[in-house]
Amino acid sequence: MKKIFYSLVTVITLVTVAGCSDAQFDKYYPDPSQTTTVSCGKLMTGVFWSARKQTMGDIYWRYVFDKTQIGTLAQTIGFQNSNGRYSGTRSYAQNRWQEFYYTLTQYRVLQETYSRLTDEDKAINEVYELLARTFVFHQLEEVVDIWGAAPYSEAGLLPITNDLANASSKYDAATDIYTEMLNSLDEVNTRLTALIGSSLPTIATLPDQDYINKGDLTKWQRFANSLRLRMALRISSQGDLTAKGREILNQMLSNPSKYPLVETLDHVIKIDADNDAFKNDLGNPWGGVRGCFEDGESEGTFIRASKTMIDILGVVDGKITSDSDPRIPVFVDTVAAGPNKGLYVGVDPQAALGIQEGDWNNPNGVQYSRPSRVTFARNVNFPGIIFTAAETWFIKAEAIQQGWTQGNELEAFKKGIAESFNYYYWLNNISAEMPVYSAPDAAAIDAFAQKLWDKDSNKQKVILEQKWLNTALIDMRQSWADLRRTGYPELTFLRDNDSPEVKRPPYRLMYPDNERTYNTVNWESVKAQDTHYTKIFWAKDGDYYTVR
Repeated sequence: MKKIFYSLVTVITLVTVAGCSDAQFDKYYPDPSQTTTVSCGKLMTGVFWSARKQTMGDIYWRYVFDKTQIGTLAQTIGFQNSNGRYSGTRSYAQNRWQEFYYTLTQYRVLQETYSRLTDEDKAINEVYELLARTFVFHQLEEVVDIWGAAPYSEAGLLPITNDLANASSKYDAATDIYTEMLNSLDEVNTRLTALIGSSLPTIATLPDQDYINKGDLTKWQRFANSLRLRMALRISSQGDLTAKGREILNQMLSNPSKYPLVETLDHVIKIDADNDAFKNDLGNPWGGVRGCFEDGESEGTFIRASKTMIDILGVVDGKITSDSDPRIPVFVDTVAAGPNKGLYVGVDPQAALGIQEGDWNNPNGVQYSRPSRVTFARNVNFPGIIFTAAETWFIKAEAIQQGWTQGNELEAFKKGIAESFNYYYWLNNISAEMPVYSAPDAAAIDAFAQKLWDKDSNKQKVILEQKWLNTALIDMRQSWADLRRTGYPELTFLRDNDSPEVKRPPYRLMYPDNERTYNTVNWESVKAQDTHYTKIFWAKDGDYYTVR
């Protein structure tokens, strides 16, 4: 890839910067008008690269944030009922917040560089801005869904303005950010349609700059549209943007030729762990490609399976039955030793801490199942997963079931199940470890999906349980968002009576400490909303869980 990363402009900035001398400022934030060596293509790649810690499953910071905080709140991973369990570790949340603003700042430099081009050069370089914009919105959606209002319209501009004194950024309302993303992604779809098949020189060389989709603009179009579809569904249940969300769902799902989506295994948006050009160019930046959950594969406290997952998979008394989910072997392992050896056992979120600890630290062996070591922890080929085909089909199924568009909800649900099977068995099969498993045939998968559909008259619950399962171990943030939006799956937590302020799972995370310290004036404008139990505008009324 021609050492593309080594010439990128260094633009690591937060919402605000403090304690920086003029000399330091000039060193780290060069005036883009004086920068002639950085191309839009390299800046686009820099946008992707700046978010590497949030797009690769084996990166430590994503690992600890998702598995110790989001996974607890969504019950996608086993956890102990210890004091402060719902508060999480603020430094991990702050790191996720900062990583987004690194990415946004890189994108602002790309925007500024692109704006200074001639009209002719803009036409040539437009593709870089469109792909970077799509990727930034993928990251921005996560930030809004976790925190709500966030600095956006004025954020990341310090390298452009060179105005350190006025570098702090206002908070934009979550509804305003969502509205902009939904409108802008529609524009991205239109522009990519025009560029697909183009003879522009940038299209021919795009694979050298794009390590996500290797220059495949059709996949980028599917990604942009699927991301927009996800956002539209998120706002369609309740809140100030329900009408807009439902209109967009119907608009897109009624016109598949105009709005192609991520619908099959070949469409899945991911970063391959075995991308040799990428690894060689960066000296293997991941510090050695490892599997998802690798850092916690030993006796760490955050790689046990949850009872919620075990139950949804249809395990009965630790054993697989004829009604159990065939994906069990590629999702979780049986207990390796001790009294529960050979059984599937998840951590019960309603069990007392003493009971959990006793089983966790049992000298005869760990008494809980773990996420499959072959599929996850020891899979050196585990990719950075961004958007799966199954999610698209589950979105379609729910939109149809809720009456927001026309179609066959059962057919969409069955395709979601089939694509989830395809993806998880593929993940298992690309592992260098053993054993790997063969997926059931199409008829068996269809029969299993029909059995799931028939088991409950509440079809939204059926759809959302399977959607939760699909993202539970690979994109926990989506599982948590759907929980807060719908209340499915139906979860029960124990109250943390010893915690001074977070006695039950929060609806959102508190803003990072750096915002209070360095963006004080603007944070004051949202201070009243900065509580654990302020709802994101699209969240359901009341609790999304039961607490006892």
